[in-house]
Amino acid sequence: MSSRFWVATANKQLNCVQRVVSLLKPGGRAALVLPDNVLCEAGAGAAIRRRLLETCNVHALLRLPTGLFYAAGVSRRT
Repeated sequence: MSSRFWVATANKQLNCVQRVVSLLKPGGRAALVLPDNVLCEAGAGAAIRRRLLETCNVHALLRLPTGLFYAAGVSRRT
């Protein structure tokens, strides 16, 4: 595990969040769109959410309706 990550997890989305935060300079900004429930699940998701809220200036955590992007015709890579 990289020293930039504060939670060990195999979840790629959570590792992406940790990577983005580690790359931010002081006062830097980032916006992330994640799949539903990534930061809402227990365990690693809860620990990362807690760390974000404690250490970052989080403006919003939005939970969008299921299927919102698929209805707009955005293709999904699998």
